[in-house]
Amino acid sequence: MEQARAANINAPTPNYAGFWRRCAASVIDLVFLAIPVVGGQFLILSVLAGPLPARPGPATEVAQQVAGVFDCIVIWMYFALFESSRHQATLGKQLFDLKVTDIDGRAIGFARASGRVWAKLLSVFPMYLGFVMPAFTKKKQALHDMVAGTLVIKTPGEQTVDAPTSLQATTSAAPPQIVEQLYPSLSTDVPGRPRSVITSVALLISSLLIGLAGSVLQLPKLTENPQLKGLPIELIVSIAVPTMAVVAILVSFLIYKIYQRRNWARITLLVLFILGIPLSIQPVMQSFAQHPLLGLLQLVQAMLQIGAIILLFVKPSRDWFTSQRSLAPARLDQR
Repeated sequence: MEQARAANINAPTPNYAGFWRRCAASVIDLVFLAIPVVGGQFLILSVLAGPLPARPGPATEVAQQVAGVFDCIVIWMYFALFESSRHQATLGKQLFDLKVTDIDGRAIGFARASGRVWAKLLSVFPMYLGFVMPAFTKKKQALHDMVAGTLVIKTPGEQTVDAPTSLQATTSAAPPQIVEQLYPSLSTDVPGRPRSVITSVALLISSLLIGLAGSVLQLPKLTENPQLKGLPIELIVSIAVPTMAVVAILVSFLIYKIYQRRNWARITLLVLFILGIPLSIQPVMQSFAQHPLLGLLQLVQAMLQIGAIILLFVKPSRDWFTSQRSLAPARLDQR
């Protein structure tokens, strides 16, 4: 008994995941869930209620109920299967080096993971306060964590960069080759990009491809625009296609510069995204009402962009972009 107590006392305290890290991981999970959930709804409504937009009626009501059940199953399976797997985390949590454990730090099974999913219904009421509880509870547990007896903890990342002060202290005391072994992301020969940056670039490329596909599908619909009505389709296409090509080239260049560790490209992307939010809300809503497939593509594209921007500004990415500037004077001195 005394040995067990001593072991518990000497055991390291878990590194509990904070509110904002968990929130960012949840947004990434929403990005991954958007495609099967929204796509499933679109397919079910199209099959059971006829061509979209569906007209009100018994068939539409049944289709909506079936789509709701489908969404619940997809969300349940996504969280329960991933959090009870060997990774102990959903895709979003894996990107932020988080995992779900029981109170003793052990992996959870499918039954407990399922209970944690359905306990989130309690976190919704009232006013989603259960999801905010990690911000002020001792073990940073949400309400559904307390009900299911689980914790969300941080695990050591594969590639992390310390604060600039400790990096500068290390570079002043160690030879360059040792520094490059300890901090491969600071080597000019080994890029050492964090997983968050690589995933963000993949999301941006996917968003670009989806945007191009949506633009191609939208070309025949341009003749329905009141401002373009009466113009020959050949003239519209001759203007739209070069415009699409120029935009695609500029976005591709921006993504390439982000991949090449250019901090200005990361900031530019954030500014363009913020400026585009008020301009894109109404077109997306109109697309859903008139052309649901185009609306679905635009929604998925927006979710991918949100996930990419979040990943570009999490700590591993932020340190990777800014560390190059902080070490520039040291490299000049060595030369």
